[in-house]
Amino acid sequence: MINHWRKLIWKAAAAPTLAISGVRKICADISFEIPWEALVESGLTYQDICYTAAKGRQLQRNYWDQAEVDAAVAKLLSRKGKDHSSVSIQMRGQVKDARSQGFCMQNTVITLTPDVCTIDIYYRSTELVQKFLADLIFFGDKFPAIFEQLGRTPTVVRFKFANVYLSAVFMPIFLRYETQPVKFFEMLAGHDPKFFRTCGLATRRFFNATHNYTYRTRVKMFEYWKEHVIPDRKLQKMLAALKGEIIEDEGEDE
Repeated sequence: MINHWRKLIWKAAAAPTLAISGVRKICADISFEIPWEALVESGLTYQDICYTAAKGRQLQRNYWDQAEVDAAVAKLLSRKGKDHSSVSIQMRGQVKDARSQGFCMQNTVITLTPDVCTIDIYYRSTELVQKFLADLIFFGDKFPAIFEQLGRTPTVVRFKFANVYLSAVFMPIFLRYETQPVKFFEMLAGHDPKFFRTCGLATRRFFNATHNYTYRTRVKMFEYWKEHVIPDRKLQKMLAALKGEIIEDEGEDE
């Protein structure tokens, strides 16, 4: 899972920028796919990416309607042996509050033929480093039961995002798992110099011994960095050469 997710981060970092908002780069029309085995056999946990086990319960409340899932499975079972079947599962649980721009996940489509079994998942928007990685853990936990009932094994899970964003806030998670951090920032500098500077200025602060953050997420990311990230001195030197300081924003629109 991690290697496929890392490639997605590189892809989004190199993609044309729709907008930069605070320390976030926003892109449009991004696709991603991951083999079934990589999704369900990763061994990654919510705790590995600075969540608690409660994150899975939150995702279930917000996006998993078991009645909707059961109806989709029943429909597919009723069509067993057909040349082609395709059902949609709306990814909606409890109602979003008025501050939200809507559900990030929209729907999941399962397509079956005698020889093909695929999953397509459609998103309005998501943050790719922490939130989407949590979604992958969630899907890896929830999807196997569906396909056990169907007696089928998907070959691939495909994702389509209308919008995605990369946030410098979550660079500690990415850099825990990225094996070529200097090359990543070099690539970013070549494709998107503005976000390279924004992300670089924000990231270099994690190399400091202390912080003065008040925003809870930033405090958690600073602590996560100290616990999990082995500082790359070549990256530190690269980012130290950047001029100025980043203006921190405290919110993350969804």
